[in-house]
Amino acid sequence: MYYNYSPAKNLFKDTSFFKPGYFSVASFDKPTHILALTYNGAIGKSIRTVGEYAFSNQKYPQPEEQGGAGILHRSAYNFGVESTVPKTNVNINAAYEFVGKSFENNTMAVLMAGTQRAKIGGDGIFFNSFLKLALEYSYLLQSNFSNTGRNNKWGFTVATQSKRYPSVSLSYKPFATFRTFDDTAQIQQKPVLGEVWTAKVNYQVKRKHYSLRFTLVGNKNNSILDTFRYGSSMLQFSTIYTTAKTNISTNIAYSNIRSGIETAVLPAFNNSVNIGLSGGRTLKKISLNGAVDIGFNESGICKYGAGLNAMYRLQQIPLSVRANCRLMQYKLNPGDPWNNLVFAGLTMNWQLKMKVSN
Repeated sequence: MYYNYSPAKNLFKDTSFFKPGYFSVASFDKPTHILALTYNGAIGKSIRTVGEYAFSNQKYPQPEEQGGAGILHRSAYNFGVESTVPKTNVNINAAYEFVGKSFENNTMAVLMAGTQRAKIGGDGIFFNSFLKLALEYSYLLQSNFSNTGRNNKWGFTVATQSKRYPSVSLSYKPFATFRTFDDTAQIQQKPVLGEVWTAKVNYQVKRKHYSLRFTLVGNKNNSILDTFRYGSSMLQFSTIYTTAKTNISTNIAYSNIRSGIETAVLPAFNNSVNIGLSGGRTLKKISLNGAVDIGFNESGICKYGAGLNAMYRLQQIPLSVRANCRLMQYKLNPGDPWNNLVFAGLTMNWQLKMKVSN
């Protein structure tokens, strides 16, 4: 008898099979009996299989008797298979999950009854680890007593890795999730569907006395909940120059927010640009680091600030003292006055060394 049930192996990374976010009080008057069976095995040397089956049964009073609820609708099961293609670096995986419409679990924080999910994918490494490819297809079906919803998505990742040429990666990944019970107890829970594009370019120049790294990152995402749409985009460029004792870095980022709400909160921040410059110097006893940054949005300058960090190490005793401070001014709306944020801290660290002998 279980009042809280979770399977032994999670085959889907986005949401667990059953993993409640809260615990309800168990009822010994009308308990829910859940029987779970798990399986883990292999076929040959390259195929691995997993599976799980759960059956729930609850004793209803006569007016609440669920007529016609067969064994299948009171069951939940999943199974998966993973395989490696012999003599290659290619992996293939597939999984399927089914939750019956009448599967009872009073501690579930997410409405999973009447849900089916399936996925199939693969990944591989080619050309002496220079190229990595991954592909995945997913299917979602949710049914209740009045309607049925479906979702078909697929995702891929392409990445290169090289010391001589720039490393590039591009990925597209869909997602589907559910609103938790804590959001509302009155409105029927609905799936949230979305997609994320991510791209990254990285290149590093190494010389005898210094190294220089360039990084360009882009991200774009969209999500849909019923008739509400939300999306955002981000583009960031950074570079860092490093020597044995000195480091200097710059960062430029642009962000854009798209919302289906006409009266968005703080709309001036929907399009913003942030620029930052930082540097540091490490000496024998002391290290210094500083940074300045400034932000712009549709109204003009919206924030600017500076910070300083210093650390001093004593030679005679294992004690180090760190002091840091930061000052920033910002305003939320174009007509608002400037607000100040001030932070200062002092930290003392004592290092203990112990010699362990057999």
